Amino acid sequence: MKWKTTRQVLIFGLLVALAIAGGLIWPRDSWRRVDDLDQGVDAAGRPWIGATHPEIVIHEFFDYDCPHCVWAHKKLRSALIKSKKAWRIVRYDYARMSCAPEDERMRPFRCGAARAAHCTGNQGRYWEWNDAVVADPGRLSGTDRAQLELDLAAEIGLDLSRFKACLLADATIDFVQAVYMETWKKGIRNAPTYLIDNEFITLTALIKRLRGTGN
Repeated sequence: MKWKTTRQVLIFGLLVALAIAGGLIWPRDSWRRVDDLDQGVDAAGRPWIGATHPEIVIHEFFDYDCPHCVWAHKKLRSALIKSKKAWRIVRYDYARMSCAPEDERMRPFRCGAARAAHCTGNQGRYWEWNDAVVADPGRLSGTDRAQLELDLAAEIGLDLSRFKACLLADATIDFVQAVYMETWKKGIRNAPTYLIDNEFITLTALIKRLRGTGN
């Protein structure tokens, strides 16, 4: 009995040591590392991260109000970082609703998260904003979300005057509406959704492909 107890203690200690070592080798928030990843905006104004000259482009349809999207993006980014530099993620902020209603009074209240994300991109800080929200999505949950967004914008160093003006600009509303319409035409109704070469792919299959490419 004593031998079994000692063995159990040793096994438990080994598991703890491996867990600690794993954390040191691949820290919990390692998905946020962008040292080896380039960033930019494509011709349509959509933000991307990954390879400058990609062989494969992942089109990620994402909603900041979708808890599963947040979890999935962490998994995808971790795989992207570990893969060779031939992949790129292009982000579509898909609010899953029409963002430009005919009722003018409703326009400032539709697709707020998508508009805020777009406006951070206008100041070249899209992925910094994304990573702050994905790391702690609860920080934008509350009755006064507009103020919480402003607080986060100030925290990452955005020009608040530009940010606030951008949020309500017709060009911003038109942009997020265009993303919504494009997404709808592709037959996408849920987030997250992934496409490669206009073909749907599951997150599991996508990560398997990424990991299969090596470094």
